[in-house]
Amino acid sequence: MFVPIGIFFVLLFGRRLWFMSVISGILLTLAIEFAQLFIPGRVSDVRDLVANSLGTMIGVLVALVLTRAKARRLRTQRA
Repeated sequence: MFVPIGIFFVLLFGRRLWFMSVISGILLTLAIEFAQLFIPGRVSDVRDLVANSLGTMIGVLVALVLTRAKARRLRTQRA
């Protein structure tokens, strides 16, 4: 479920700051899990944190692969 969020963060921050995309995704899922502690009927779970973080990382990798060709063309044009 966090794969699109990883893709979005790469598009937002750019390829050079891909690590910020991963950090932002992890912080977002931490905030969601923390908020669930205070909502009756909701359960915060470490497995959700791990799954969402992995989803973000997969999304970042997908975005980097999909934008690789365009980034290479832009780099060639600048040179």
